[in-house]
Amino acid sequence: IYSLNFRIMKMRNGMYLFAAAIVASTVGLSSCSNDEEGVGGTDWKNGPTKDVTLSLSVKKVSKRITSDEANQGNTIQEIKDIWVVPMVGNEYLQPISMGNITPTNASPDLKKVATLNTSINKFVVYGNVGDSDGTWSESSIFVEPEFSLMQKTGVPEAIKSTTYEPYPMYYYGLAGEGTNPIKGYTDKDFTQGEATITAGDPIGSSYAAIKVSGVNYGVGLLAAAVLNGDEDEVFYPTNNGGTLEGDAVGADEAIEIAGVLINGQYTKLNKTFDKAADASEGNVYEEAADVILKEKSAKIAFANNKVANANIYSVVAKTEAEKNVTMNIVFKIKQGHFIKNNSGQILGEADKDAYAFLGVILDAEKASTTEKCVFQKDFTTLLNATVTDWGNLSGEEVITTDVNLGVEIDTEWQQGTAYDVEI
Repeated sequence: IYSLNFRIMKMRNGMYLFAAAIVASTVGLSSCSNDEEGVGGTDWKNGPTKDVTLSLSVKKVSKRITSDEANQGNTIQEIKDIWVVPMVGNEYLQPISMGNITPTNASPDLKKVATLNTSINKFVVYGNVGDSDGTWSESSIFVEPEFSLMQKTGVPEAIKSTTYEPYPMYYYGLAGEGTNPIKGYTDKDFTQGEATITAGDPIGSSYAAIKVSGVNYGVGLLAAAVLNGDEDEVFYPTNNGGTLEGDAVGADEAIEIAGVLINGQYTKLNKTFDKAADASEGNVYEEAADVILKEKSAKIAFANNKVANANIYSVVAKTEAEKNVTMNIVFKIKQGHFIKNNSGQILGEADKDAYAFLGVILDAEKASTTEKCVFQKDFTTLLNATVTDWGNLSGEEVITTDVNLGVEIDTEWQQGTAYDVEI
């Protein structure tokens, strides 16, 4: 029997390397009496397997979005429901569930026993993939996993369309194919004899350690700032039968940012976090991380691929090439403030907060990548939305269209497209 134990090593850039050490038992090694046929799925006759014990330690990514929670700050968030799926060719073997990893249990004591096939030539890694009850069964993998949006509750009453929670921060990686090879090592500590295993070749039994890298985000991120480019005092304290009266104030006093309504997000993603074949489109709503309007000069920007001080951070699914994205910035007009918009409609309430909308279009032609996708996996899309006329506010949403196994998860976002729009 082989014992496979992960241990955690912090790297200079703050990432955590999930490594493993293999130890041969004192009996049974030379006889290979533990060799057996592979298991999982249907007829798995792809070579001998060996029992291994896996243990994994990580730090933590959840969904609710502040700067830190979006991994744009200093704290790496929880990664839940981590699965390592060995593959032979394009077929999945027995998935290995690593459970929920948090700072409170991030020790090398979390262990699972699995049977690995020496013919394995690929590994898929999933993270944050739990079902609504927080679990993900092995059958979820064997039947081609899909990931669905969950309907959101508690949205502002002014939003009339059906809305969904953003997707969690899914992680995904495929090693052993294309430009992401599996690395083999002659020692158990991943320090000696590094060799690249040719894509498509089995891992075999020549190495004392195997590293699976290239695990990144399976989704994208929107980081948006809302800036006040209209400092006119147009919000009044009294609505007298359609006539606004009293001393007017500016939006800085009368308005807060409630969130963002993103149109056209796919309601289902397939096992590689692309649009599922039967997916429809839905609206995702995310609350603001910072409700205070920014000054016109306080635009946000990329710094080391991160975006600090955004009003809104929202997980987003990858969009199709050359497809524009429409959204609504949702505002809260504080109780006792009124404005007459450019259509002559009076917005605001005397006895409660009211909500209003400004529409935004993100043009795919301005996307910086070759594919011209507004949102991409593992990329942050930056938006500076400057309000030029509060009279454009609408009371309704604007609808436009056998070896040691090491796993390395990258929690760094890449820099994506930056949009600078006036609304």
